[in-house]
Amino acid sequence: MKKAIILCLSILLQVFIVSGCANRIMYKGDYPFKETDWIRNGEPIMFEDEAWYPTDDIENLLDSEVILIGQYRQALFYIEKRDVKPINRIYTKFDYHKYRVFLRME
Repeated sequence: MKKAIILCLSILLQVFIVSGCANRIMYKGDYPFKETDWIRNGEPIMFEDEAWYPTDDIENLLDSEVILIGQYRQALFYIEKRDVKPINRIYTKFDYHKYRVFLRME
């Protein structure tokens, strides 16, 4: 009887472990947001009276490494927590831990 209980508990534990890992893997490959068309078309974000243009550069950043500083045309934009003024780059998030770089064009 004890062996049957231990077997059932071990099977249950394995099911919970596998199902938890499966959910995490699905989230990584299926980021719920789509980058807006105006960004993909190269249109700028207006921030601090300056135009910031999207680049092809991508940064891999954790959410804990950035701070939300604004919203422009339904797109949230961020800076890195370690940045100080003058700000040299801003970011929009478009995938799991992936941020598009925006630069000022002078």
